[in-house]
Amino acid sequence: DPRYRHYVDLLIEHAGRRGVTTEAARTMVRTDNTVIAALALKRGDADAMVCGLEGRFERHLRNVTLIIGPRPGIKD
Repeated sequence: DPRYRHYVDLLIEHAGRRGVTTEAARTMVRTDNTVIAALALKRGDADAMVCGLEGRFERHLRNVTLIIGPRPGIKD
């Protein structure tokens, strides 16, 4: 996918200061559908996302919060 490199860079930009390494970001973008959807939403490649059909709620919420963050004015 031609967007792969852009998604990895965007994830590092948002999560790098929270300890996500470049290699971890590459793995997350290759393997985690929630991360891919959140990055697509953040970048404007998608209008909405659906997640949480499989896996633990906390993992999905952590990834969405890491990439998208809370609505302005909301403290996380």
